Amino acid sequence: MLLLASCKDISSYSTAPDESYCGSVVQGPFVRAGLSPSVQMRLTFDAEALDRSPGKVSTSDGLLKEAPLQVVPQIFHDPLSTLEFGEGRRRNLIYSALPANGGSAVVVILSLMESGDAEVRLLRAAPAEQGGGGDEAIFGVFPLKKRRGTCGL
Repeated sequence: MLLLASCKDISSYSTAPDESYCGSVVQGPFVRAGLSPSVQMRLTFDAEALDRSPGKVSTSDGLLKEAPLQVVPQIFHDPLSTLEFGEGRRRNLIYSALPANGGSAVVVILSLMESGDAEVRLLRAAPAEQGGGGDEAIFGVFPLKKRRGTCGL
């Protein structure tokens, strides 16, 4: 059983079939790595399926293309399920997603904001040996607003 009983109702964060959360990456290079300053994101979300298939994420640079948010079931039974950081967040959720190019998984931290918006952080560590190949490090913060349509993606 999930640790959801004590949490506030988050059903209003679900997107309808004709809705998406849309937004652009935060511009500052000190909070962005491995992503173009012009990259945009689209997120669909189902609050009723947090532990099964909660949604999909896409980015305009093709890194993620309708990538399912992958669940790590053990997180829901771990203190990570109660992760809190910063103000204005109703709930923080941790998932992963597989890049379209088949590279290493990207960690997706989804924050459901008190305002009704969402915020997504994408992160992936740098290769163990710099210059030894492998996937590029990624870090990006995407403030997202719910709207009709597919965000042009």
